[in-house]
Amino acid sequence: MVRLKNEDGKSWLLGKHRDKYSLDTDYNSEHFSRHKKMEDKRAEDDKRIVRPKKTTAKIIHPSVIGRKLNNPIKPMLASVSENIFDYTDWLYELKLDGYRAIAELGNEEIRLYSRNGLSFFDKYPVLSEALKKIKHNAVLDGEIVLLDEVGKPSFQKLQHYEANPGHPLVYYFFDLLMLNGFDTTGLELTKRKELLKKLLGKNKIIKYCAHIPDKGSAFYKKVVSQNMEAIIAKFKNSTYHPGIRSKH
Repeated sequence: MVRLKNEDGKSWLLGKHRDKYSLDTDYNSEHFSRHKKMEDKRAEDDKRIVRPKKTTAKIIHPSVIGRKLNNPIKPMLASVSENIFDYTDWLYELKLDGYRAIAELGNEEIRLYSRNGLSFFDKYPVLSEALKKIKHNAVLDGEIVLLDEVGKPSFQKLQHYEANPGHPLVYYFFDLLMLNGFDTTGLELTKRKELLKKLLGKNKIIKYCAHIPDKGSAFYKKVVSQNMEAIIAKFKNSTYHPGIRSKH
């Protein structure tokens, strides 16, 4: 411990020597603590994800538009990287410029909400009706976008959705957290996406988010040339950790 030279002389700097517990990767104690609690919770019966098995979903309208929902699932978040790379054990998706959203289907109810747990159900009824057609219990992670005149996501138009009725609203899904009572978060990403693609089928409103394997650099250059926002790189064997900002 080193006393800092300041007016009160009561401030100290604590330095820790490198030992067997030291890490070479980025570390955030808050994220670590939250992840540990999630793992402990998952060892029990995680009621937020595993819901009673039902094959039909009835639309339940929230009483208040945009209300805060109870026990929302927080999506897994990405970390920023300055450099693109080409790795065979990674896949690459287009970063969609819209609203991140979780959809919970089953138990005679559909919940559609933002990453902060605010209901999107009444705001986007066309999506709610489309989700009703999925005859499975599931928890899905994706992005709500509004397409412009050339078919590109426009966040500005999405913010003024009611003023742009002629533009198509699309809900792209890129991950699957639960399917018919089975917690899929422990499966590798490629397996989750495989199940997700089969679950969604073909639909004009709710769509599967495709990806490019291995060739991140070429995909990135294409995205930049079309003045689009960015790409997301994902480790193929990664598991899903709700609420955690991951390097994977």
